[in-house]
Amino acid sequence: VPSLFYSAPPGDVPLVLAIGHEFVLGSYLGPPLAFWFGEIAYRLAGSFGLYALAQACIVVAYWAIFALGRAIVGTRHAVLAVLLMVGIAAFTVPTPNFGPAILAAPLWALGLLYYWRAVGEDKRGYWLLLALDLGLLLLASYVGLILLVLMIVFTLSTERGRRAAWHPEMWIATLLLC
Repeated sequence: VPSLFYSAPPGDVPLVLAIGHEFVLGSYLGPPLAFWFGEIAYRLAGSFGLYALAQACIVVAYWAIFALGRAIVGTRHAVLAVLLMVGIAAFTVPTPNFGPAILAAPLWALGLLYYWRAVGEDKRGYWLLLALDLGLLLLASYVGLILLVLMIVFTLSTERGRRAAWHPEMWIATLLLC
């Protein structure tokens, strides 16, 4: 739909493409991952590829929130959580404006899902997925540091978190993240 109504890329997308075109390791706008993905999507499919990438990021964020909600409160409430997110302007209106914030949304949601699976459900294999996800989030946006710090605080301040901190998978994931 955005490719039908926008004659030029909206918002900061031209800036994302200009920085991504050079494949620099960073700029004054932040870490490079969103710029690289934007440039790759644009080279593969033009503006449509960029809009499709932005919408795929939002769909993955919705799916991760649904999966997390289903694991915690059940399917009905998970559906309600996703429907409430659809009503939030940040997840609907600016989505054609691909950039670090749009790329960080699914990585943040997946990080929460993987953390719940690793700590809340004691599924140890998710520690490695969490490390990979947090590494990508830190390459997408510096805001990922907030999530990382909150996860560390929660892990150290709760009994369930301290119990999970003794698993060797958590230490391997920590080394991979560093």
